[in-house]
Amino acid sequence: KKLQTRWSGSTSSRRPVRMVVSRDITEKASVSFPTYCISRSLAFVNGLPRDLRVCQLWMMLGLTASHHCQEEPTKRLEMTERNLGSSLDPVPWDTTATSAVRKLSFSEQQHRFETKRERILKKAYLECKRITASYAKTFFLGTSLLSEEKRLPVWAIYVWCRRTDDIVDGPRAAGNDDEVREVLADWEKRIDEIFAGRAFDALDLALVDVVQKFPLLRSQPFFDMVEGMKMDLQKSRYETWQELYLYCYRVAATVGLMTLPIMGTATPGKAALEEAKEPAIALGIALQITNILRDVGEDAGRGRIYIPKEDMEKFNYTEEELFNGVINENYIDLMKFEIARARDYFQQAEAGIAMLAPDARLPVRASMDIYGGILTQLEANRYDNFTKRAYVTKAKKISMLPLSWMRTVEDGPGAALYNLLGRP
Repeated sequence: KKLQTRWSGSTSSRRPVRMVVSRDITEKASVSFPTYCISRSLAFVNGLPRDLRVCQLWMMLGLTASHHCQEEPTKRLEMTERNLGSSLDPVPWDTTATSAVRKLSFSEQQHRFETKRERILKKAYLECKRITASYAKTFFLGTSLLSEEKRLPVWAIYVWCRRTDDIVDGPRAAGNDDEVREVLADWEKRIDEIFAGRAFDALDLALVDVVQKFPLLRSQPFFDMVEGMKMDLQKSRYETWQELYLYCYRVAATVGLMTLPIMGTATPGKAALEEAKEPAIALGIALQITNILRDVGEDAGRGRIYIPKEDMEKFNYTEEELFNGVINENYIDLMKFEIARARDYFQQAEAGIAMLAPDARLPVRASMDIYGGILTQLEANRYDNFTKRAYVTKAKKISMLPLSWMRTVEDGPGAALYNLLGRP
């Protein structure tokens, strides 16, 4: 209670996730049983909402430095399965245990540890929900339609992706490319640790739990996304569509590959999962093209142009015109071309919806329809993505859900009504 009171005045409970990311980059604290390894600083804890800070302290067992201390903690506790049964210290993984607790049997102490871990995990999942709701409103609305057993893991994956993206685009990244590369290298090592069952912090613990619950989840899409982040450090222009496609795959299509084992397929098993990957990749490509078209003006302000140079040359539109926000007939034709490309990938992704488990179809369908609405709004804005932001209002999103539902129903009154209204 002292720690909670002492820290509550120094950190807002609504601190942006970017601050959480920047503070915990170098953290190393693993939570597992019977292996429990902890090292480094408490800086990450100070960036968490208040109700999660004390939970994080429980995880960093053996660390005594307060958030005021700038020294690196020297105490490191490493526990291996071999010495778990040591008679000298029956619960070495739990240095917070009182003498009364240590008098419990080994199985009782293990149960106490697991109970504490579950409390931390519950708080971590709630924080993943808050972060997703704050920074990915469309994604959050769509995935909220999933069952709790699926939506919580999907939000944990989103948070990992968000933190990865913020390594490159966060406030501490500007002008520090070499440092960011080092951080990304550490981040890749962290992926291996997560898939080995060792978490560095409370948010990573949620992802460790996801990996353990969904054994078909693979680490390669996570590594591929990090490679996509590296591309943002290496280039700010793309010569061809093939170059941009690779970028879109790494930063967006990988999300589909991460979440597909959680969504599940109509026919369980690896074969059905492999078949559903191509539509999942197509959906990721479509979503990223949509993001690029929505954010042309914002990216130009950061000196970036994601629209392929070959496309701009095809429509006689120059970089200088783009940086000056010129909207002429050439630019409108260019936007029409790129929008058509995005819609083509959305169309390719359509085939994948029927491959998904029935309870995952509406969330994916709704996300597709809402994101497709961004393209429609861009057209309504007369292709002005320099001074206007194309988005779908919350009321409009909700109003789209019944039609999205009808599009996922193969038989019955929903399908009949959809066919009566006519397919778009």
